[in-house]
Amino acid sequence: PLWPGVPPLDRAPADALVSRIGGAVLGGPSPPALTPWLLQPSSQPRPLVVVMPGGGYVRLSTVDEGETVCEWLNSIGYHAAVLVYRVLRLHPAPLLDARRAIQLVRQHAHEWGVSDVGVIGFSAGGHLAGHVALSWDAALARRLDSQMREEGDRPASKLARPDAALLAYPVVSAHNTSVVRAGGGSWRCSSFACIGPKAAGRRAKLSGRPSERPLRH
Repeated sequence: PLWPGVPPLDRAPADALVSRIGGAVLGGPSPPALTPWLLQPSSQPRPLVVVMPGGGYVRLSTVDEGETVCEWLNSIGYHAAVLVYRVLRLHPAPLLDARRAIQLVRQHAHEWGVSDVGVIGFSAGGHLAGHVALSWDAALARRLDSQMREEGDRPASKLARPDAALLAYPVVSAHNTSVVRAGGGSWRCSSFACIGPKAAGRRAKLSGRPSERPLRH
């Protein structure tokens, strides 16, 4: 697990939310976690790349954009780790999970034989990789680090900035109801990343209020 106990700021539009996207029925999200794919111990530490799968912030493609990528990274001499970050949750939950993953790797750097920490993300995961590369020191996150350090949490004292970031076919803006992808092109967004909970084309309402978009940056 990424967090000791309940993940912070775990704001869910609806715990029982079920969305139909691309014909797939998507239920509740998995708890955030980091699964290392480490090479055999060596006399020299190696970089580790945290892999962030895509899935529109409603699901995670942990095989094609997770495990397969880790196997490739291992084959070219890099440690790797798949990040299961929170989906179907409002911002900044995914950003906090990405920061925490980097901090955990740095906490275990000596044990795992890690020299540097990079991130690679695909689609929505590419958006998250870019977000943590640029907003790793967000004020809210720094306040959370401070609070957790006071509670004796050791990873919270580690640097959350990645040493390198690679964005693969990323979403580069999810600020409003249209999405812009790297390389140009845009379309009207109907995914959770832009408009919040939406099922079968119907906008959900929570407590009588319109849905809040989980990403505003």
